[in-house]
Amino acid sequence: DMIDDAPPQSSILAHNIIKAFYKCDRTLKSKYKSGEKEDMENKLASTTIQVRIETPHWLKRKVIYIPREFASFFPGDAMGARGEEELKSYPKRGLPVTFDYGVTKSICDISTDKAGKMRPRDTGKPIDDFFKAFDAVVGDYVTISKGDDRVFHIKLVKVNGSTI
Repeated sequence: DMIDDAPPQSSILAHNIIKAFYKCDRTLKSKYKSGEKEDMENKLASTTIQVRIETPHWLKRKVIYIPREFASFFPGDAMGARGEEELKSYPKRGLPVTFDYGVTKSICDISTDKAGKMRPRDTGKPIDDFFKAFDAVVGDYVTISKGDDRVFHIKLVKVNGSTI
């Protein structure tokens, strides 16, 4: 009953979310199969991004790394420098946003670094609680969805395609 064709990398998030809801919503399944797939994926892409947990380092250091290509997804004034080199482009601290992890929330800015990565500056307990509560493993996807003004909802898409 699931979709067998692999999606392009750019739409893997939408593909995984749609797959996760297949068993519950037959209407969604028929729309996906009937050609409305691209419209649904484009709508999701403008409100949701995903990043893959690439190494055990993420879990050990309790951090979510976000590629700089997603910088425009967040308010520009939320970006803050991590070190001296980034101070050329960003203030020392950005204005805070809320990250809702489902099990806890945090209010912080988004740290930038010279390697081209961003991360919520709240590394530690909130992210550790999130990873532990949903049994995150290397290969799972962290989805970040826009909520109300300056609020971002964090979810986990397991390697097997289920959304938590």
